[in-house]
Amino acid sequence: TGGVAFKRNDPAPFNFQPLYIWQSLAKEGYYGTPVELTFWVENLSSGQRCYAIDFTTPPGWDLFSPEAPSICIPGQTTTPVFAYVSKALGPDLRGESGEIGLTMTELEEGAITASESATVRLFRPPAALAFDNRQVKPLPPGDSLELTLVLFDDLGQIIGTSGPFNGEITATKGTVELPTGNYEDGRLRVIFHAGGSPGVATISAIGEGGLTAETTVLIAAPTADTLELTASTIDLSAANQSQLTVTVRDTEGQPAKGETVRLIVSDDAGDQGKINQFVGACNGGEV
Repeated sequence: TGGVAFKRNDPAPFNFQPLYIWQSLAKEGYYGTPVELTFWVENLSSGQRCYAIDFTTPPGWDLFSPEAPSICIPGQTTTPVFAYVSKALGPDLRGESGEIGLTMTELEEGAITASESATVRLFRPPAALAFDNRQVKPLPPGDSLELTLVLFDDLGQIIGTSGPFNGEITATKGTVELPTGNYEDGRLRVIFHAGGSPGVATISAIGEGGLTAETTVLIAAPTADTLELTASTIDLSAANQSQLTVTVRDTEGQPAKGETVRLIVSDDAGDQGKINQFVGACNGGEV
């Protein structure tokens, strides 16, 4: 009695969302090393507003943000909010993914809020590099061979990272090409282009953390593998002679050039016929 009537006045809801957050890419990193995340925050209001910053992480993960616990953003402005996330390396950890969440809430009335999340993949640190070299026969001069450079951790697992190769690959007796320049699940495609001379090429890599790897490739012209003898005729009763053709093919099934061929008959004295030319060098694989 005798009081003053009042009416509760709740903050009016906004008809549009004046706060927008986005995070451009998922990130990868290694246990024990902070991974930097960048969240872009846009204040679409006409004036400056201040926001509380609240991050969430998976259990056992650590996070530091230089902007936390709050930030003020001028109107019509976009600004970054950084987060550095990490997890200590343990003996049983084999790699994992985690979601890092960011929620920002306007401090004055709490009526404006927005959220975003980012995925972070963690791996055991690199411990070794090795070439996967599937060469099973000599590489002809001028030809190419595809190799794979593989990244391993200290447990011998292939590290499933996908991202730029931060290193250098060199070769003797030829050149190397990196089709993408990126690891794909811990594997980097490498194409070796052999030079024009035979020999043993050495391919060397230096990569993350100074890790090194080396492999060799044998460069040699294919050797003779098969002979094929054909005759223009096998009945000499009328023609009295026959033209013989020898085709020499290499291990690739291609005509072998420069191979020496000797043709003989069962009686070189001539009682059963003679061969006018019995020693010759293959020209285009044929004599």
